[in-house]
Amino acid sequence: MNSFNQLSLNSPTADQQNLERLWQLPPHPQPSAYSLNQGLKRLGKWLLISLTDSQQIRIWTKNTRAGVLWCAYDPITQRSVERCSEADLRAWLEERYQQ
Repeated sequence: MNSFNQLSLNSPTADQQNLERLWQLPPHPQPSAYSLNQGLKRLGKWLLISLTDSQQIRIWTKNTRAGVLWCAYDPITQRSVERCSEADLRAWLEERYQQ
């Protein structure tokens, strides 16, 4: 009986080996702060749009290597303008209010 106890202590079982392998696995990758930050920004934009007046023109910018481009959407006419200059956006807005 003494030799049996020594044998079981000296040769690990399959369960012990699996537990040791699990212990040595690298930790699960955590989401990067960048992707979490981007997700929170998208959620904030969605909330802002959802909670504000749906009849208002929405205007936003896109930063590119060439500079800032302007975009807008008019929910009343369902027309939009994308990636234009500030002067083009002003002309588009004036056209809307002249109608």
